[in-house]
Amino acid sequence: DADKASQPAIAAMLARYQAAAATVGDRIGGDLGEALTPIIDRSGQSTLGNFVADAQLASVSATDKGGAQIAFMNPGGLRNPINPTADGKVRFGDLYAAQPFNNMVLVKRLTGAQIREALEMQFVRNARLSLMAVSRGFSYAFDLSRPAGQRVSDIRLNGQPVTDGGSYRVAMNNFIGQGGDGYTMFASASVIGDGPADVEALELYVKATPGLKPPALD
Repeated sequence: DADKASQPAIAAMLARYQAAAATVGDRIGGDLGEALTPIIDRSGQSTLGNFVADAQLASVSATDKGGAQIAFMNPGGLRNPINPTADGKVRFGDLYAAQPFNNMVLVKRLTGAQIREALEMQFVRNARLSLMAVSRGFSYAFDLSRPAGQRVSDIRLNGQPVTDGGSYRVAMNNFIGQGGDGYTMFASASVIGDGPADVEALELYVKATPGLKPPALD
């Protein structure tokens, strides 16, 4: 029986691939001070999302990578939590499970008006509050009682107002950079730099900041 004869060979091949995957997945990707979760709080943010935004910003903040000032991360691109071991170690497999899409980090030049448009769009695309994660130093206020298109205010970068006419270098993954999740205002913006794959950016950040705790959610 040809099918029965092939089963041991298939099992052996599968075992080889599983062993190879385990070698990569079990590789230590760094260490963290706390677990990171994609579950959002009442402000619509998550610790994993903001951490990933910081990682992507760090990966393209150098001038030759685009010199990004801000990073945005879509919550739909985050899947599993990252739970370090008892001694704080993090496996690469856990990083990959958190970001399994192999997107690339891009830097795009946006006006403050485009940034404002993207922030406003968050409040009309879903009934449930689920906001883009943002990198450290970027902040804004919102009021859900106001009409659509008028809910965002006080947008700031490192304490300074973001003006509609200003020009800003923004990191994001290629999915939303191409207009994914309804962020069509990003698609027309010019690419001025690029970096690694998103999971690589995350691993590099974790390795470069051992024991780092997730950013506080406001």
